Amino acid sequence: MRLKNGEKTRLFYKYFFSYAVIFFIPFITISFFVYNEATKIIKEEVIASNISKLEQVKDISDTRIKDMKSIATNIATDDKMSAFMLMQPYESKLAIQQLIKYNANNSSIDGLFLYIDGHPYIYTSSGTITLDTYAQKSFNLSKSETENLRQGVQESNVPVFDRHQLSSTDEHIVSYIYPISQGNERKVVFLMKEKSYHNLVQHVLGDFNGANYIFDHHENMITASKKNNAPVSASEIRQLATKEQEVIHKKMAGEDYSIAYIRSDLTGWTFITAMPTNQFFGKLEDLQQAIIYILIAIAMIGIIIITIVSSRQYKPLQNLVSLLRAKHIIDSNHLANHAKDELTSLHESILYISDKSEKLYLKMEHQAPYVREQLLLQLVSGNIENTNEIVAILADVGVDFKHKHVFVLLISKLGENVPFSDQSSLYTRLDKIEFKNSIGYGIDLPDDNSYGMIVSLDNEEVQHQYVDGIIQTVKGMILQSDFSIGVGQTYNELEKINRSFVEAKAAMEYAMITNQGICIYFDQITQQNNTTTWFPVSLQVKLSQSLKQGDYIVANETISEILNYTISIQAPIYMTKAMTYDLTNTMLKVIAEQHLLYDVTDIKRIFKFQSIDELYHMLDRIAIYICKEINQKKRNNQNLLNRQLLDYLQKEFTNPDLSLEKVAGYLNLSVPYTSRFIKEHTGYTFTQIIWDMRMKECQRLLLNTSIPIKEIVKQVGYYDVANFTRRFKKEIGLTPSQFRKKQMNTAL
Repeated sequence: MRLKNGEKTRLFYKYFFSYAVIFFIPFITISFFVYNEATKIIKEEVIASNISKLEQVKDISDTRIKDMKSIATNIATDDKMSAFMLMQPYESKLAIQQLIKYNANNSSIDGLFLYIDGHPYIYTSSGTITLDTYAQKSFNLSKSETENLRQGVQESNVPVFDRHQLSSTDEHIVSYIYPISQGNERKVVFLMKEKSYHNLVQHVLGDFNGANYIFDHHENMITASKKNNAPVSASEIRQLATKEQEVIHKKMAGEDYSIAYIRSDLTGWTFITAMPTNQFFGKLEDLQQAIIYILIAIAMIGIIIITIVSSRQYKPLQNLVSLLRAKHIIDSNHLANHAKDELTSLHESILYISDKSEKLYLKMEHQAPYVREQLLLQLVSGNIENTNEIVAILADVGVDFKHKHVFVLLISKLGENVPFSDQSSLYTRLDKIEFKNSIGYGIDLPDDNSYGMIVSLDNEEVQHQYVDGIIQTVKGMILQSDFSIGVGQTYNELEKINRSFVEAKAAMEYAMITNQGICIYFDQITQQNNTTTWFPVSLQVKLSQSLKQGDYIVANETISEILNYTISIQAPIYMTKAMTYDLTNTMLKVIAEQHLLYDVTDIKRIFKFQSIDELYHMLDRIAIYICKEINQKKRNNQNLLNRQLLDYLQKEFTNPDLSLEKVAGYLNLSVPYTSRFIKEHTGYTFTQIIWDMRMKECQRLLLNTSIPIKEIVKQVGYYDVANFTRRFKKEIGLTPSQFRKKQMNTAL
């Protein structure tokens, strides 16, 4: 019985095949006997039918000859047509009228004349005329054939047939010379076009391909015709027809032919047809096919009955197996209670589920780099809704923050003097770096012109060791380049990793501005500018970077932290105002640097605040505005980068040397990020989108131009024509030439 998953158990098959053996052994034996006997009987009937048709040809031919003999006898006994009477003018006219009647009353005769030895003229239905004129004018015989006809008429002493070729054609006429007097001085000559015999055979035998021949009792060929250039010769056919069988099967020119013949007792003529065996037994094949269909139908009915009976026998176990399959229950305690057949069924289900899981895993593994990149970007941007869910997905793609502390370090983009290939190799190396009690995962940040790493630590003390290891790695791969590294503070909650990111960005920028070395920690900024008369510079830099990153959460926290610090130091009122002006100026400076538009009226109101709380709300609105505009600007930059990418691909996709590395170099991005960017914004990999563009261009050229296919393949960016043709056919189902031909035929 078919289960839910479309499979059947071994137990069911035992029932099914047992009944099938009981049914099919006698069925096949009886079917074989019936088929052979029916084929034998039908074959005999087909042979008899074809011989019968050939006998019809013989009977009609015999009848025609009898008619011609009757006409000759009538002429012989007619006194008006004696040699003496024909010499009289009046009686010769009556004789000619009588010849006209004989000719008109027999449709098989195309010409009739009376020949008298010693007379210069012959007597025809058209009048008295010379033999040469009659033969050449009425039947288009050549002089040589006319002379052969004359010689045959003069020399014949008994009825005889002869065959003459018409001038400038392959057609023939058949002459039947019949002496009608004791001295053979008078002879009746009948002329028939060979085509009339062809039509006779064609009419009786029907639409067959092959050849037919008629031989007289002296084995001289009277007429012959071939259809569709049948590869049979008259001499070979004549030799085969001497055998005792009425039907002979022989291979000629690589094709099987069936040769049927019959001999006339009246004339001694032999009538032979040779046609392809598959046509000779055409009805036999149709009837054989009908018998096979009937037997197949009986077998199908038997299979249906067997299936129904087997299903009823299997029904007690059906519900149990179906339930296990439906719920995919795979438990050893349950499996132990099932029969061996059910174990096999469950084993197959497990393999099926395993195969599906493996395919799903392969798909996930293929998408893992894109998932990993997006999730890490969400972490550093603070765009997190469910941290546990993100951590679980990251673990599936090989990112495991197994230690309790986390921080972010940023590496500035390397200078233009560093080869692009070296930069790509470095970023690939930094994709995952693991030291003792610490592990870091790389993330490309082209919007921030930097490369970041999210690092998980077992304790805060190993932070410096990890950073030193990263510095040595970069220096080891890039010998001559200036770069800066900014390091954020460590946090014991992954949700706060965006704070460390902003701090690392602030530290890197601070290091570049102050030129204080390759690496600087955010904590160092705080220590260098620790004072009780002004809020820390580290908070100011952190605020600036959080706004530039569009991270409103960190910006809002930093504004609150600066205002609270300003209140806590209890500075004089003029100092407090100065610090708030500095805070406001920091935010306005970001607006100016990012070229954002802001209402001047709102700026004036800021400097008229009446309380710290009022200032906080004003600055909070500015922070919301800046972060909103910054994020929109990032999206616009992404769209611009996408347009640049598509424009470049559209321009260069026919370049055979186009590669992902060249695209990355043009966009000034790393190779991994470029690959992910293309996948995210087009839905295709780099290889897929280039192939698609080249395929469309190839189809356009095939349809709209007559350029040779080899040249088209080169124009779309391929050197290997054979490889391109194989890929083209695999995708379209046709080769390029077949595609072009099909589209042209469709257009017509």
